[in-house]
Amino acid sequence: MRIRNFSTLLIILSFFFGSCNQENESSEYKDKWISTSNFSWSTPGTFLDLSGKDSLFETRYFNSKYLKAHKYHIDELNNIFLDDTLFYGKIIKHTENILIIKDSFETNSFIPIKNYNLKVDTNEIKKILLAYDWQLSDEAFSLRLEFTNNSWTINPQLFLYLRINESKGWEYYDTELWTITNYKNSYFIVLSHSHGNYQFYQIKSISDSTIIAETCWRDSVVEAVFSIQKRLDANSYKKLKEKIIGNWNLIDYMELADSSRMDIIPITRTKGRNRPFADEDSVPLILNNYYLKKSINYQFLSDGSCLMKSNDKILRTADWTLSDDGKYIKTSNGWLNAMKVNFVSDSIMVIEKRQTIEYLDNSPLKEKFLQEKLKK
Repeated sequence: MRIRNFSTLLIILSFFFGSCNQENESSEYKDKWISTSNFSWSTPGTFLDLSGKDSLFETRYFNSKYLKAHKYHIDELNNIFLDDTLFYGKIIKHTENILIIKDSFETNSFIPIKNYNLKVDTNEIKKILLAYDWQLSDEAFSLRLEFTNNSWTINPQLFLYLRINESKGWEYYDTELWTITNYKNSYFIVLSHSHGNYQFYQIKSISDSTIIAETCWRDSVVEAVFSIQKRLDANSYKKLKEKIIGNWNLIDYMELADSSRMDIIPITRTKGRNRPFADEDSVPLILNNYYLKKSINYQFLSDGSCLMKSNDKILRTADWTLSDDGKYIKTSNGWLNAMKVNFVSDSIMVIEKRQTIEYLDNSPLKEKFLQEKLKK
């Protein structure tokens, strides 16, 4: 009887302390928010604490351990002021699942920070993302993502990834920026788009083939699914890679039309511009000098290096790997862009890739998208 009573007491105490821990954990996350979309590379990610502490935090270097704190108050018109005087924005929507604050320039959407009890840490999530190629599907995008472990020199907290819109058949950019950040046991995948804009995805669950997350686009919370691209079997992958290895000569090409980028203009050298390669090798000169003459040759070597040449002149170099599903030749450590493999046989290969175009003066870079037919 004593043993039974003692066991019962242990169960009651365990339940009591478990409840206390749950309450403490719950209160730790109560009324804490994070902005999901940011338009600044320097301080993206704003934490808002409405639990009574009256504090607003901005992350530094995508890390919640480095926060810039502000005191704030909300007036009767729902305007938020930082440090008593600085206008931050006006609350225009506040529900259990979304908080929207609008200032004179933009609208910031916040979602509540939640503890989904993930049994992982940032390093484990990073390893998972690096191990596979991914497809991201949410309300705004259906994208192919290929993460790398190459860090961005300006901010080593950020890494590079390849972002491809397969529905349009051409790459957005060769590279974008990504990282993993966390608030206690809440984890976020951070992806840049258009280089200066960042989207935060709060991870809800991780399985063998998918990562389920949530984010906010405009004024609604949406589910985002990161799913692993299906790999080729080892034998098929080996055979395809062996076909690609070798020398390929350009026999035909065409410029892929893109109505959103028809305003491309020729390059004029701008004094002081820091170029990644020589002027004479840049588009459109590379088109006029080498593509029109069909004098381009690609060499994909078995040691993982590749070259773009014209006769004995090296135009581009890089390292290459074949994507897990065999659809892309991925490049790194050079200025030879990634290629989509449309068709490959023992003697013919058709690829698509982007070539860089510059605007006059200090305008942003632009691209041309080329389809190339090669013969071994």
